[in-house]
Amino acid sequence: MFDDNGGGVAWKSPTGQISCRLATKTFESGCQSRTAPVPDGANCVNPTFTVDQLSKGFVMQNDTVTPLCFNQGVFSIEFPQVLPYERSITFDDITCTSRESGMSCTNGLGHGFVLSMQEARQF
Repeated sequence: MFDDNGGGVAWKSPTGQISCRLATKTFESGCQSRTAPVPDGANCVNPTFTVDQLSKGFVMQNDTVTPLCFNQGVFSIEFPQVLPYERSITFDDITCTSRESGMSCTNGLGHGFVLSMQEARQF
């Protein structure tokens, strides 16, 4: 159902506003959205792009969650499948769930994030 993208899976939310990818622990996993608010702790200073032009989201790597702003589609692929609402996908100890309220991803230690148009929160 989901595209294999270099040892992982990638998808988008039903609205198409959130792009995500789960990869092996040696690569970055996470989600990003241009419509999300800036996550606490993210450095969104960019000499070329305004904050509104950047995607906001989180990177999960080696059991660490990092808030970031992106100037390109790090987690997007050319023809992504949709992860329907109330469905989850697990890859390499990270589970992401698509909900109408947003995308949430959690690792095996219970750390993760929620990303939507209304919030960008890590836990």
